[in-house]
Amino acid sequence: MSQFTPENNVLVGTIPDIKPILLPEGNPFTSRVMQFEKMEISAPESLHSTINFWIHLTEAAKNAYADLEMNAPVLNAQTPFLKDAELLPYFPNVFKHIVAALNAKKLSTEVKAVLTAMADLSDETLISYAKTLLGQSSDEIAKEYLPFLSIALKAVYVKSATLATLPKLEVEQGFHDCPMCGDAPIASVLDPMDNGLRYLVCNNCETKWHKVRSTCHSCPNTGKIELLSLEGQESPMKAESCPECHAYIKHLDRTKNPMLDVYVEDLATLALDFTLAEENQQRLSMNLYLR
Repeated sequence: MSQFTPENNVLVGTIPDIKPILLPEGNPFTSRVMQFEKMEISAPESLHSTINFWIHLTEAAKNAYADLEMNAPVLNAQTPFLKDAELLPYFPNVFKHIVAALNAKKLSTEVKAVLTAMADLSDETLISYAKTLLGQSSDEIAKEYLPFLSIALKAVYVKSATLATLPKLEVEQGFHDCPMCGDAPIASVLDPMDNGLRYLVCNNCETKWHKVRSTCHSCPNTGKIELLSLEGQESPMKAESCPECHAYIKHLDRTKNPMLDVYVEDLATLALDFTLAEENQQRLSMNLYLR
């Protein structure tokens, strides 16, 4: 266990220009499929069917994303910048694209039954479900629908974020939730092109926003944040734990391997989540592949 503190988080030399928001680029599902395929190779045989489903789901989202044609979004004047009302009409077609692609695959009887049940959902119902995922509606969603709905919504919001042009922003604004869509972060990351700066990654649109290392992702704590791992300090995926609010978030260091994927590495380190849950630590955002 190590700690992030103001004292050991000093940048040596000239402090680089900090970009407060970094929008996603390209199709994130392409590399995610590849990382899941690598995971399957090294995973126990008992997990192959689950990982294979994740691969098919991500591949379907990759193709739906590639086929999705959208105009550059007109942003709100204040955060969150993306306008839900502008994006939600795209959601039903993307969802149906994903369901149709999965129906063409060899999947388990259980998954096929869910796909059949979802095929009859109306556009109105789908948009209502999307609003529920965005926290704007209280409609109940069948648990088995959640991975499919979530990844379709992600495809829409990531695509819109890649097309956006950001307004001028001040670094000092500091965001707890995503400034583009308002969702919570799935993890924090260190990327080689970001000059050693810590960014939070949105669980929905995959926008990154700067967050000083010694600050909690969830509460105003700017003191001590613990960095925890079950595999030693060489592990690229750890957990940032706040002693004030007892919330944690996964932390991925990609400085040595920029191809690592937040969602895949999160799933590969679930033992860390189980350990933290036993210590009454809370996670505020859920990996969509576990919904």
